[in-house]
Amino acid sequence: MFRLHLQLLGVAAALLLVSAACSSTETITTYQAANPPEFEIDGELSGWPTSSANIKRSDEFNFYVMQDEQHLYIYVDFRSPFFHQAIENSGFILYLARSDEERNRRGVGHPVGAFNFLRDDTNAFRSLTRESDWLASPENQQRLESFKEENFDYVAIVDRHDGSRDAQYVFFPYSRIEAQGLEIAVSAERRYYGIEYKIPLSGTPPFDLERGETYWLGFSIEPPEFRFRDDEDVTQFGRRDTRGYYRPAQRSQRSDSGTELRRRMGLYDYWIKIEVE
Repeated sequence: MFRLHLQLLGVAAALLLVSAACSSTETITTYQAANPPEFEIDGELSGWPTSSANIKRSDEFNFYVMQDEQHLYIYVDFRSPFFHQAIENSGFILYLARSDEERNRRGVGHPVGAFNFLRDDTNAFRSLTRESDWLASPENQQRLESFKEENFDYVAIVDRHDGSRDAQYVFFPYSRIEAQGLEIAVSAERRYYGIEYKIPLSGTPPFDLERGETYWLGFSIEPPEFRFRDDEDVTQFGRRDTRGYYRPAQRSQRSDSGTELRRRMGLYDYWIKIEVE
């Protein structure tokens, strides 16, 4: 299993985040596929009209979107080992919303991410986000490793219904989401992950999509919000242990250490507006 390596491309990840946030949001009309497309939802890109359906191409991700009369199809092609490893701990979230104000109100997380499973244990999650040496504990590392084994068995509904910054995570077995018509497949056989979505255009939860509407589409990796105590600083990291986790190299006065750690853990988002015909 791939491990999270915090030292990889930390500065580059920060620059990617700024670039994605500051650029103007495009609006595209989704490519109309044959009805239905002649491929299975299996996490593989084979069968996709990649030239026509591509909406973003980069060294980190390729994103593809298309539709037929009944479904919206999305494919996320991971191109970077840094982000491939990041989602094992922080998960990957797909957002779809009708307006800018509501664009990150509700999303679907899959894989869920080992850190997010800890949210059901309030004390453990608080320690993760408040104590900078929590990740250095072998016992805590082992617990995270065990969560990674369940990453693809569950789906997280990520909800900010009150517009707050902190999201609420509710976990469901994948079979429950599938029963509502939403299909998600992840290929772990490729060099890097591929995530494929088939979303109904019938107004069904969790996205309530319908034809003839414009939606904000977002792709996001959201490490937890770290709020370390005032006497701790994690802007300078010590050596990585065999599991890929770090302890601070030193403690000094506090800086913006939580944000820096999130960036090194793969903080990312990209938004585009799509017209679903």
